[in-house]
Amino acid sequence: MLPINGFAIRKGKWKLIVGRGSGGRTKIDNSIKDKIQLFDMGKDVRETKNVYQAHPEIVQELTTLLEKYKSSGRSTPSGK
Repeated sequence: MLPINGFAIRKGKWKLIVGRGSGGRTKIDNSIKDKIQLFDMGKDVRETKNVYQAHPEIVQELTTLLEKYKSSGRSTPSGK
């Protein structure tokens, strides 16, 4: 589903992380073992509850945006 790996994106209250790993945490729970991690930063600033299964539309939106940024090489306007 996701050809991108090792990237993260934040939009509004949502933060999407694509790629397995703990992000430097020493203790990994089951949600962090998932390849797709979505967090509601408005409710969960410590990123303890992976909610990607409950919000597939947000995952799709942020994945599309991340792929766009990756293919263009930037997430800010080019100034042209």
